[in-house]
Amino acid sequence: MQSMRKVAVFKNNRKIVKQLGINMVAITINISEHQLQKLQELAQKLGISTEELLSASVEDLLNHPKSDFTEAANYVMQKNAELYRRLG
Repeated sequence: MQSMRKVAVFKNNRKIVKQLGINMVAITINISEHQLQKLQELAQKLGISTEELLSASVEDLLNHPKSDFTEAANYVMQKNAELYRRLG
């Protein structure tokens, strides 16, 4: 069984965040030691902190969802539109 570690993701420089008027929150997730090590290695290669890597990844996912997923979700929604209408 892999051991899990809690990782808190938050913006490092709260002063800049406050000056920009952005409301930031922290989130804690459980990941394996192996996943944490891979994240740390990638962040180091990119010359950024692990928190910055995770924050950028979330931002990218939210702003640029993968087209395959979007297409699949749209297909399911269209295919089941009548069912969703009746259930709603």
